[in-house]
Amino acid sequence: MNLAAKLRPIPATARITDPNHHVWCGSPVQADNGEWHLFASHWPRTAGFEGWVTHSRIGRYVSESLFGPWRYAGVVLSPHDGDDWDAHVTHNPMAVRWQGGVALFYMGTRGSTGPDGPTFTPQDAVWWDFRNHQRIGVAVAPAPDQPFVRLPQPVIDIAPGWRARMTSNPTVAVQPDGTLRMVFKAVADGKGHFGGEVVHGVAESASPTGPWTVMPEPTLRIPGVQFPAEDPCIWHQDHCWWMVAKDFHGHFTGAGTSLALFMSADGRTWTPAPQPLVSTLSLTWADGSTMSVERLERPAVVCVHGKPVALAVAVKHHDDTVLVQIPLAD
Repeated sequence: MNLAAKLRPIPATARITDPNHHVWCGSPVQADNGEWHLFASHWPRTAGFEGWVTHSRIGRYVSESLFGPWRYAGVVLSPHDGDDWDAHVTHNPMAVRWQGGVALFYMGTRGSTGPDGPTFTPQDAVWWDFRNHQRIGVAVAPAPDQPFVRLPQPVIDIAPGWRARMTSNPTVAVQPDGTLRMVFKAVADGKGHFGGEVVHGVAESASPTGPWTVMPEPTLRIPGVQFPAEDPCIWHQDHCWWMVAKDFHGHFTGAGTSLALFMSADGRTWTPAPQPLVSTLSLTWADGSTMSVERLERPAVVCVHGKPVALAVAVKHHDDTVLVQIPLAD
């Protein structure tokens, strides 16, 4: 598959931005009536871009078309009282249609200052307190526009070894046998706030609420590189598993910071596709203009009837953040 060759110019309506909030992590799903619902992270611009780890909430946008225009429909997962593992922040939404309803996977965390506390950056220990309490959870609803009910505990928690520090960035797809496959980011224990190697784990379950079985060995590793990739999204097509992920330094694509395509026969062991480059840090709009961006992350390949029709991405351009839906050719 050459996914880069399928990218098409972006309609002007296929974007979401907010003058008062940063927006990130867009994950679209289609309702039974054909309407599209996009779940996204957002947080106040006053908290700065790095405020995602301390101030993020998951909201929902609605459109008649996958390519907009979109209207905001409110917060889906918000802070709540108590000492729960996800009491203060929800982020990284990944929505999957499941047995007529929706399973919304996400990263949740908590920190010493509580929700809506002061603004912090990675230069502050409090910021890392929130970062290192990240875990992966799930909430379920009978339809995209219905209330979501959280599972009380994480579905992917930390464990000794390569996921000892934190877990986040879940991507989930339905396997051909009806069970679920997840790829997620994890950080090993190590020195300092950051910790050790950043890797990706693979897990399987018969249900969104688990139990999830985590494969013993991680994937997307490069010897000697601490943080080669993140933000995976997966899907199954033509008897093969596919993944798009952020290539931090171009180790997989040879094109610097970019989006890379991977493939797998079993969904467990992943290798770069023969044509791995999906996109560099540039967008092409339907009016013929192009835009170079600082960040192009959180890819989500949207499939209809098992075929990719769009690549949703999060973009940072100067001080603005935008969710973009890129059409894909047949």
